[in-house]
Amino acid sequence: EDSDVWLIKTNSQGDSTWTKTYGGLGDDIGSDIIQIENNGYILVGSTNSYEEEDYDILIVKIDDSGNEEWVRSYGNGSNDIGQAIIQSRDEGFMVQFLVESYGDGNSATGLMKLDSAGDILWTSAFGGTVNTQSKMFSKINSNEYISVCSQIDYSTNTSNAWMIKIDDNGEIVWEKIFGKHGKDDGFSAIPTLDGGFIITGRSNSSENSDGNLFDLWLLKTDPEGYSRFN
Repeated sequence: EDSDVWLIKTNSQGDSTWTKTYGGLGDDIGSDIIQIENNGYILVGSTNSYEEEDYDILIVKIDDSGNEEWVRSYGNGSNDIGQAIIQSRDEGFMVQFLVESYGDGNSATGLMKLDSAGDILWTSAFGGTVNTQSKMFSKINSNEYISVCSQIDYSTNTSNAWMIKIDDNGEIVWEKIFGKHGKDDGFSAIPTLDGGFIITGRSNSSENSDGNLFDLWLLKTDPEGYSRFN
């Protein structure tokens, strides 16, 4: 059974003002949405509705009423799963996605820079020898971004949180690893008022009798990504 992206606009009381669906003949999944500075919204997700076996990144530009203005899909012969989107300083967009094309059980985190019309300016990928997944990423300033993923070591069935600071050209400024002896997964990171960052995730590195039980994991760092709690 095929699925479509489902978008609901509400008022300040949570009552629905309009509902829209977007998609084609296959599966279309929504992951993130932002309101852009001039008008309307951009949503990101993934799709296999465009005569592709694998999933491609889906970008839909809509107006303030939810009507489609343009729809674009981006892929490279593998599963490319759109995860998060941010508007960049030049009125384009930075898209983070998951690339599942690096061998059995492995994937990478991808970044794609688009102009305001949705044309690709550049793409970049990080990882590839380990599994990396992320829920969102955040803008630090006009030309730098922070992202947190999970690096999984399949030989020991453990994982660590992986935080990367990225510039507007998709280059890594620095990267940091956080974790102990269990599964320590990072899901998101946001900047804090003191210039540092706070990471959310999950961890089962605490002593317990069941490795399948996870605790909420919060980690605070300084502006260079160092934490005295790790």
